Amino acid sequence: MFVPILVLLCALVPATAALAQTETPGAAVTPTKTGMNHYTVTLLSSFEPIPDALLPAEFKKQHVYRTQSVVFGKTFYFVRLGFFASSAEATTQRDILLARYPGAFMTEVTEEEFRSVVPSPVKAEKPATQPKVQPAPPKEEFFVVTLVASAAQNPTPDGPLPAELKNKRLYLRDTAQNGGTLHNLQLGFFSSAAEAEMARALLVSTYPEARVRPASRQERNESARTLLAAPAEATRPEHAALPVATVNADVDKKSGELMERSRAALTRGDNATAIQLLNQLLQLPPNSHTVEAQELIGLAHERNGEINMAKKEYKLCLMLYPDWTGADRVRQRLGDLDTTSIKQTLTTPKTKDVNITTAYGSLSQYYYHGNAHVETTTTTPSPFPLTVLDLVTQKSINTDAYVTGRFRGGDYDSRVVFRDLYILNLIENKPNTNRLYDAYAEVRNIPNDYSGRLGRQPGNSGGALGRFDGISLGHNFLPKWRVNVIAGEPVDFHPINSSKQFWGTSLDAGTFAEHWNGSVYIINQTVDGILDRQAVGTELRYFDTRGSLMSLLDYDMSYGALNIGLLQGNLQIGSKTNLNMLFDRRKTPILLTSNAVIGEVDTSIRSQLLTLTEDQLRAQAEARTANFEQIMIGATHNFTPTWQLGGDIKRYNTSSTTASGSLPATAGTGNIYVYTVQGIGTGLLTRRDVSVLSLSHSTSNDFSGNSITYSNRTLIQEWSFDLALTYYRRHFNLTDLDTTLLAPAVKVGYRWRERISFELEIGAEKSRDTGVTDTTDNNARFYSLGYRWDF
Repeated sequence: MFVPILVLLCALVPATAALAQTETPGAAVTPTKTGMNHYTVTLLSSFEPIPDALLPAEFKKQHVYRTQSVVFGKTFYFVRLGFFASSAEATTQRDILLARYPGAFMTEVTEEEFRSVVPSPVKAEKPATQPKVQPAPPKEEFFVVTLVASAAQNPTPDGPLPAELKNKRLYLRDTAQNGGTLHNLQLGFFSSAAEAEMARALLVSTYPEARVRPASRQERNESARTLLAAPAEATRPEHAALPVATVNADVDKKSGELMERSRAALTRGDNATAIQLLNQLLQLPPNSHTVEAQELIGLAHERNGEINMAKKEYKLCLMLYPDWTGADRVRQRLGDLDTTSIKQTLTTPKTKDVNITTAYGSLSQYYYHGNAHVETTTTTPSPFPLTVLDLVTQKSINTDAYVTGRFRGGDYDSRVVFRDLYILNLIENKPNTNRLYDAYAEVRNIPNDYSGRLGRQPGNSGGALGRFDGISLGHNFLPKWRVNVIAGEPVDFHPINSSKQFWGTSLDAGTFAEHWNGSVYIINQTVDGILDRQAVGTELRYFDTRGSLMSLLDYDMSYGALNIGLLQGNLQIGSKTNLNMLFDRRKTPILLTSNAVIGEVDTSIRSQLLTLTEDQLRAQAEARTANFEQIMIGATHNFTPTWQLGGDIKRYNTSSTTASGSLPATAGTGNIYVYTVQGIGTGLLTRRDVSVLSLSHSTSNDFSGNSITYSNRTLIQEWSFDLALTYYRRHFNLTDLDTTLLAPAVKVGYRWRERISFELEIGAEKSRDTGVTDTTDNNARFYSLGYRWDF
């Protein structure tokens, strides 16, 4: 009870001037009239200094700043949001924020605190005589383009920059958002917003979410720590003819070699050699390995028994890089060496002293309605020459809820994730549908780098082919090696009457040699007590600034068959041309013993075993599993900052299946070829619009057809407008059937108060099937209306 009273007391007394402010471009200017009252919402309060990582970054129209107060000899630290003209306005904002900041409260602040954040303009008195005064130098301003933002991992560049931007820095920057960390890929620095906007226009086709924002000198100085690419045209002050990009490339190459050698020395226990190599690395100019090397040299001294040197290097790492993602691990290592020393030396509090609970997610509800009018005209003599059918094809309310609750305290980062889709079917005698996509709890230990997840969770990695109910565990036992274990039951939204269980283990490795990472796995799955799947697999990935390559192999050992063989890559040529390719060969569906009940009324493997042997079921599963193959090559080229032209050629086919049990044989599709040309225009109608025109021709032994598709998306302040139009015509050779379709659609969206959006979509489809004996006209209409709330 005493602590809340102290917090309220110190909130009411004068506070020390703001220590730091987040970047709030375009913040509303609060009236500066002397004697006005100023109100804020105190978001966070602590007995310890509040680190930068906890400062919220989602507020764009108010000032977010830190301050502190001393009550009864005790210092309290605050993060506040301001400023509001009345206590009622501040209280309303506090009520909105309580879900995210449970301890938030309204505070009236002093004029002194207000002036420390919003300085008062000073009017210069007109002197009696006006001597000639030299004009003040212009204010230095910086702007950057945020290309990509990701909450999951550090984003990577999508190929090299255009030639016009080769003189800019490409770097990473972390910001706080919704209680988590947002990883941003940045391009800078520009001297004006107009210059940055021109750069964004060059990049919007590659980075559609790119946006311009102002940056501070501090950010510019610190960007060298997370630099991905240095300006190609910048020069060293002492040697104007030597490009920095060349210097950095040489530095990164040498630092990479030293890092690999030092890691190898640490692995074999040669700590003295590791210290020598890491010292050489740290004497190089700042590069992509500098931060990690600063941590590893402390570890090498620690393993070598040089505790004081280890503490010195760890402290230096925290002083130089307090916001680094590995800083928590360094704090833990330093704390293990000398808890008392770290408390006396470091001003940044240990993570375990900060307990943060947050919740965020979204809720959306949409009403869908569709109906169709079908007329079939028989062209040959018939007692029923015309058949008319009217029906409601869709009538439902879809509710999609996604919630993540996160708790960070001490050495642990825990979260609970829930996502569910419920479809209320309003058509009579049609069942409702529920899809529980995610419902799991996760715990991660930061210093020891292990994690566990329990519940319904996404798969598609480590050999798990999709969602499953179960457990997954992982541990980074070395900086670049992680072992994982999973076990559970697959989730099938169209289940068979059989029970499946699986277990598997995988090993993740990388990144090695700057560009390579991958994993290997083994997985075993049973169905009603017999083997369903027993596979080994590997994923290998390569990335550099010119392109990427990804491969996946999944081989079933019990069947002796390749389930998946995938190779996908892209290559950047120059600054404007991109090539991409895909080779995909797989079983469809993935080969499982449970495929034996596809198309059967009795879908119980246990029941089928009463009349069939396991070998017969396995043979039946193979007979009902087809092979699918797809090959694609494509290219895009930016002709101008406004226009991009691309195209691709695809060839795909699905093999035939043989008759088995009660199912007849199915014919294969043969090779189907699709040729597509696509043009993309940006900023044609407004500064924020994208238009896409696509032409396609497809052909096979069975049919040939053509299609044209046009779409446009325009953003005007809080409004979005989407237009789509599709037309295609197809002729089937065997049945002499002609099909045509015309489908227009319009969608309008409005975003209200940044977190709530409304959408209305209206569309239609008009199609005609003309055969030898009859003609069918289908006129369909649909619309949807709904909202989405992000919290």
